[in-house]
Amino acid sequence: MTERPRAAHAALMLACILALPCAPARAAGQAANNGFSAPLLPAAHARPPASRVGPNGQVARPAPPRPPLVRRPAVSPALNPTTPLDISRVAANGETAAQITAEAVNAARPRFPLGPGLKGPSVLRVQVLLNRALFAPGMLDGGWGQNTSVAVYWFQAREGLTPTGVVDSATYARLVQVAGNPAQIVVPHTLTAAEVRGPFVSLPGSIYAQAEMDCMCYESLGEKLSELFASRVELLQKLNPGVRIEALKAGDVINVPNVRDASAPPRGVVETLVVSGADHY
Repeated sequence: MTERPRAAHAALMLACILALPCAPARAAGQAANNGFSAPLLPAAHARPPASRVGPNGQVARPAPPRPPLVRRPAVSPALNPTTPLDISRVAANGETAAQITAEAVNAARPRFPLGPGLKGPSVLRVQVLLNRALFAPGMLDGGWGQNTSVAVYWFQAREGLTPTGVVDSATYARLVQVAGNPAQIVVPHTLTAAEVRGPFVSLPGSIYAQAEMDCMCYESLGEKLSELFASRVELLQKLNPGVRIEALKAGDVINVPNVRDASAPPRGVVETLVVSGADHY
């Protein structure tokens, strides 16, 4: 190539470069690093996902933006006890789980202190009273566990008693009063048609398969009664010796914990939920 054509070609390239719009700083920096300038490409637009494309090719409108989250001021807990929860086992009181019957629970005179490691009629009395006082200790079973200790602890804190998680005579007297002073802890109950109605099905182990089911059914009548009376099936069997739980029908009478009656305080409405990270109990 001669000098004249080379000069003309260089002049043409210079004119094209000068005619290009200025690139962003990032593109300019890249061009300087590479030793040449490149024209800007048009912006690329991502294709919407198939789920947003209608049958006629129209694109569905995106969902409206969610309102911004509002951070509310922290709510100071009404109770802030500093006494640690006592989780040490208390001395045996001579009662055992085998002694739990409807008659024994109703006639029992609690032997104090009551706390971790104990089982028997006195423990079941405390658990039922806690449930009635709206400090539910979990599923009733007549055995003192962590949930019972925590329920007692916060009941004591609310009532102005020294919170320990162990029931003494003063705690028990106040608990009976708050629970409505029930005449019986275990009462006879006549089952209704709704209470024994199924269907009872075998649930798949996968939660995804359970989500595809037409109902959140119970697997057995015992499971349904256990939830209805907040009691483990084993406890219901102890309170009803010789009764086939799975064969019960409407009109049958069984003994159940007296967790709710007219003398019990109303359940009320939750106004404030406080989540504590202190974990001091």
